[in-house]
Amino acid sequence: MSEAMTQQSQPPTDDSPPPTHDSRPRISRAAKWSIYPAIGAWLMPGVLTLLGVLCDWLGLDSAGETEFGAAIVFAWVVMWAVLSMVAALLALIGMVRIIASRLVVKGLKEAVVSLIAVALLAILVLPAVKMTRGLGKAWRLNANLRQLHGALRLYAAGFDGRYPTPEKWCDLLIEHAHIPPEILRSPFDKAGPCSYGLNPHADANSPDNMIVLIETDAGWNQHGTRELAGVRESAWILENGGRVHCYYLKRKSAIWEVDPNE
Repeated sequence: MSEAMTQQSQPPTDDSPPPTHDSRPRISRAAKWSIYPAIGAWLMPGVLTLLGVLCDWLGLDSAGETEFGAAIVFAWVVMWAVLSMVAALLALIGMVRIIASRLVVKGLKEAVVSLIAVALLAILVLPAVKMTRGLGKAWRLNANLRQLHGALRLYAAGFDGRYPTPEKWCDLLIEHAHIPPEILRSPFDKAGPCSYGLNPHADANSPDNMIVLIETDAGWNQHGTRELAGVRESAWILENGGRVHCYYLKRKSAIWEVDPNE
């Protein structure tokens, strides 16, 4: 009995290990996650470069100079802007939390790095962003030329497959196809009234890849062949099949007339 009381009077010995506490510093998840969209934003220029190489390999026109290329550039800019804004927003949220915790929460370096990366990338891609300002004009030009293609086909349907007389083609399209005169002027041309020249050798039965309209100096009822391009290195063209693209005078060969011997 006395031994039992003696044992009870002694302080209990705790041989169990002391409770363990996680000594690792807390890291702001927002600051940590901001690195990933920042890395994605930095990879976007490489993606655009690869798309440009792919377009050249497939024989397509360079990015930004056709409807397809303009769509690529526009989608790239949108994706870059979204990734950059997400990275900047997460970094700012992380910095606010870190500062509010009096630097108990870690991750300030990650947030600062993300903000610097986004800022530097914005400076580097600014020319590409400026290029997108002309995408709306390129799409309107593309739509105008396609509308002119439909007007030429409509005129040819009523005149035995012949396109308008070259010396009066603008007037005849307005008279018979009822096109608005505004579509005869390129969105890139402020002079007007017409920014295109008609190939006099083309008609509705010509090959699909024959040039029908080509971008030229402002005038009215312009017509001709290669001389219409002047000193330009490239010009927008409408082919007889309805395709609109940028024609490189030095890199590509064009069909202006059908060889009668073929």
